[in-house]
Amino acid sequence: MTVKLVPFDPDWITAEKCDLHAYYRRPSRVTHPGGRQDRGRNADGTPAWDLTTPLPVRRHTDWMRKGFEYVTLTIESLGDEKVLRSLRNRGHDPQGFLLPDHVPPTCWDADLYLDDERKRANLALEELLVLVAEHGQQAVEAIKRQTQPDFVLPDSLRMIARPVETDIAVSVPERSQPIPRRPPGRPRKGVAA
Repeated sequence: MTVKLVPFDPDWITAEKCDLHAYYRRPSRVTHPGGRQDRGRNADGTPAWDLTTPLPVRRHTDWMRKGFEYVTLTIESLGDEKVLRSLRNRGHDPQGFLLPDHVPPTCWDADLYLDDERKRANLALEELLVLVAEHGQQAVEAIKRQTQPDFVLPDSLRMIARPVETDIAVSVPERSQPIPRRPPGRPRKGVAA
């Protein structure tokens, strides 16, 4: 049997003698000639990830500090009493995380995970497409970099032009309204021509 994505519980890293193992991921890196590294991307421009072998969950904060993200537990860890209790307390059925028998018997179905990640990445790409079409490439990149400093807009979204609005109504406060000009050739009142 294989295991689905088991939600993480911070109590697993505080429990004594907790010997759980989990799969983690981190952004893949591409090294260019000269040593410069960039974030790895898939053919469609979405971010690429490297998956790890099972790592001990008790060192979760170390993995997070190194840029890893939790993915799911191993099937052996799913049977741990602390995990079963945690899942039940959150309203989950632990058996619901086991996949049917017809799935190849591995500890974890990486294809299922990668398919799910592809769907998630495509949804994120569609959301970006809407934002770029509405606000423009530079605005979207500037906003995204506030929370993700290494954010780069996928190449497939770089050439999308933002629609130009031609009929913009602007309200100007009364004090800053322009002063009406006199028609040429008419002297001001009280001024001799």
